[in-house]
Amino acid sequence: MLDNLFEPKKISVKEGETIRFIIKNAGELVHEFNIGTSAMRSAHQKEMETMVDHGTLETDKINHAMMKMDMGGAKP
Repeated sequence: MLDNLFEPKKISVKEGETIRFIIKNAGELVHEFNIGTSAMRSAHQKEMETMVDHGTLETDKINHAMMKMDMGGAKP
């Protein structure tokens, strides 16, 4: 995984097969890894945009103090 690239582009899995993902972020930006349907990824993209807008998701880290505020927790 790099900042705007994940290889391989396609993974083939047989039904019932157990898969183990080992993810290494070789980029400079903070990243996450998730698996879901197109609708789930689309909804999550909106959540991520909100996190950026609120200052929760920064280029190189997640601002946990801001995340707590966004979720109704403690003030920074």
